[in-house]
Amino acid sequence: FKDLICPELFGLLDCNGLEVDVQTFTNFSGAPNSSPPIDGSGDFDNSSFGFDPGGQNAIVVVRVFYQWDLIIPGLSKPLENINGNKRLLQSTIAFRNEPF
Repeated sequence: FKDLICPELFGLLDCNGLEVDVQTFTNFSGAPNSSPPIDGSGDFDNSSFGFDPGGQNAIVVVRVFYQWDLIIPGLSKPLENINGNKRLLQSTIAFRNEPF
């Protein structure tokens, strides 16, 4: 899956910093909320990530995260949301698989 995403980054992001989480659910209300997975210490927590694209009619949530290095520590401090002078970027999409 990451092999499909990485060529679309056009060299703007380091693919090694990309984290992908694909999960299936029985209904849309059971899908995770959009809050970022940041633990109480301010670190990115990907311990529950997996890759389960599901089967027919499955509800799938794909979340992609990137830890963006902030360049100017003093000026960019308000943008930091995880430790190490970084900003966690996130994109999420939910969909139902076709009945193939």
